[in-house]
Amino acid sequence: MANEQWIELVLDGFSQLAIDQAKKDAALKNLVRWLDGGAYADFRTGILTLIEQQKWDLLLYNFFQTMPFGTGGRRGPVGIGPNCYNAYTLSTSVQGHIDYMCAKFGKRPHELSVVVAFDVRVFNDIRRRYTPNTANSLLGVRSRDFAAIAAEVYAGNGVKVFMPQPYGDWFMSTPELSFAIRHLGAHGGLNISASHNHPDDNGGKFYDHRGGQEVPPNDERFSMYVDAVENAAFMEFAEAVTASRIVFLDHETIHSPYIALNVRQSQRPKARSAKVVLTNLHGTGDTNVGDTLRSAGFEVWLVEDQKSLDGTFPNVPFGIANPEVPETMEKATELAKIVGADLVLATDPDADRIGLIVPDRHGNYLFLTGNEIGALVVDQKFSRLAQDGLMPKNPLFVTTEVTSRLPVALAKMYGAHVIGNLLVGVKYIANVLASLEDNGQFDNFRGDISDYVIGLEESHGVLVTPHLRDKDAAGPALLLAERASEEKAAGRTLYDALYDAWRNVGIHLTRQVSIVIEGAIGMEQIAIMQAGFRQLAVDDHLGGQKIVSVDDFWNTTTHGPFSSETDRTARNLVSFTLENGYRVLSRPSGTEPKIKLYVEAIGRPLGTFAGDDDVNTAKDQLDAALQQVTDTLAQQAYAFLGLDMPVWGLRVSPLLGLTHRRDFVEKFLVELADHAQKQPLDILHAWAQNRLATYGKDPLALVKNGVAAWLSSGVSEDLRNKIRACFSLNE
Repeated sequence: MANEQWIELVLDGFSQLAIDQAKKDAALKNLVRWLDGGAYADFRTGILTLIEQQKWDLLLYNFFQTMPFGTGGRRGPVGIGPNCYNAYTLSTSVQGHIDYMCAKFGKRPHELSVVVAFDVRVFNDIRRRYTPNTANSLLGVRSRDFAAIAAEVYAGNGVKVFMPQPYGDWFMSTPELSFAIRHLGAHGGLNISASHNHPDDNGGKFYDHRGGQEVPPNDERFSMYVDAVENAAFMEFAEAVTASRIVFLDHETIHSPYIALNVRQSQRPKARSAKVVLTNLHGTGDTNVGDTLRSAGFEVWLVEDQKSLDGTFPNVPFGIANPEVPETMEKATELAKIVGADLVLATDPDADRIGLIVPDRHGNYLFLTGNEIGALVVDQKFSRLAQDGLMPKNPLFVTTEVTSRLPVALAKMYGAHVIGNLLVGVKYIANVLASLEDNGQFDNFRGDISDYVIGLEESHGVLVTPHLRDKDAAGPALLLAERASEEKAAGRTLYDALYDAWRNVGIHLTRQVSIVIEGAIGMEQIAIMQAGFRQLAVDDHLGGQKIVSVDDFWNTTTHGPFSSETDRTARNLVSFTLENGYRVLSRPSGTEPKIKLYVEAIGRPLGTFAGDDDVNTAKDQLDAALQQVTDTLAQQAYAFLGLDMPVWGLRVSPLLGLTHRRDFVEKFLVELADHAQKQPLDILHAWAQNRLATYGKDPLALVKNGVAAWLSSGVSEDLRNKIRACFSLNE
């Protein structure tokens, strides 16, 4: 069949989709270009199969745009088309990076050098978007394969590449890459990783010569060079190695000084009694957190069936290796109970995020949010500097606008200057450090990097030293282990330390609502929700509470003119202060197809003499009120799309996208009630597993909390007991 006939089929298929015509036209234009072959010849069979299968939604999404060059690079689903991560979107990004560096440094390519790293990811089409023959050469492609392609492009332009042997056993974490760039004096770097995203995703995070990522307007200049690329130059990998354009890094040359840097962050080198359980969730975390703790003298227990380096994350619930998700740490908690651990740590695949579970005095292991982790590390760092008389003259704490005010209040308690309204991303913290290095000033703060004490963001990211420029799980892990040792010696736990923080500056509780909407239409719906929040004003109601003040980061009067379009995108953030001490913030994610809503409730300081019962009572009351505000807020967000989302629709896992969430509410529960009346338990369980299979790995666990909320709404007792057993709600 000729290309024209295939395109006619696509035109007819696209006409069935209720989506903006401009997106259809753009997708069609890109499809024609990719079907014509040339650089896209390897994808032709896959494209034609998608057309034969009439996967119009997928074709439209994969082709309606070139994957945006977003927060530090490109990240998204591996797949066929310009809006997916593949050799085309990677190689054009790398070529653009080379062109940008040449312009930035005024150098020719052969005068430049970069460091390339990669994580453990492998594409197996777990989402089942393609049939096996459709995925073509993409099935089984690994981060290390993408890294080799990137190295070929750098080398093809004459740029010298330092990298781990791509088919060896060394995987370099993101923070170690930041260190390596600085240690080697390279001009930039690239890590092939999609961080904590779905296993089918991948991406490339680009770094500058300081080991951080570009911020506006420089990131837009970088993006413009990428957008201008049509073809990339290549040199065969083996040829580039022979020509010394690709140089394999010796593990000890980089790794030993990197670990030594983290060990030097120790504040209490004799506090080593804490028992530490660590899960690297099949990623690189044992190479930074594990090696740092062991080198510092701690005994570390690894979770045996999660320690293998495996990019399918086989033994992680839902297949999502993200320490922000409490379920990912269940196996580690089981081990902690056996060994009597004093803290449980987890890392994401590229080991820049840290998760924490701690015991209370009664032996219950409790998950802490990124904000609570940050508060403990802030308190540890500042309090020990104060005790030792080592506090900088102008101590500086740096954080983002969406981060809880708990660590802010603690830092101020120790007399710190706080820069607390940064946009989302540690790259903005790194930019503060760069400004101090270059200008001795950032906004109204004057000083240098020796004044920097700590920086953090709510998404489990902490930077404890200015000698790195991206978040690192290793530094905070060491400080937390030392604090746990000190608390243990006093007959206390890390949870007691959190209670002390609440006594001193007030209980701060946070919740987050993530609404995932995939596909081309998702961008439009996310924009509608954000516009709905943006139109709210003082005295309107949000989450059932009256709005006291609004801070829209798009307001050029209060936040200055946009320095670039990337600055405008990053500033798509609205912050609300509500009555009764609530904060609410809304923003579209820069790395995933979702809108994120942050909610914080702040109580009054209870005083150092408040007992645990007093703290528990105040916490429970605040938590119940916060849940009500959060539910009302989430329902308000869905209402902007004309949707009435019941509470049980809110209780399913935040990992579920809107399509599956609506299916659960509108169809599945009706079918579940019918099948529960007719089928015995074993058949009901098998049916539910099969019915929910498209939701993702461990589908019953993804929806069990939603099922529990639905059952409490008035389902008969007989059905309730059978359904509870089906979803293991009695455990």
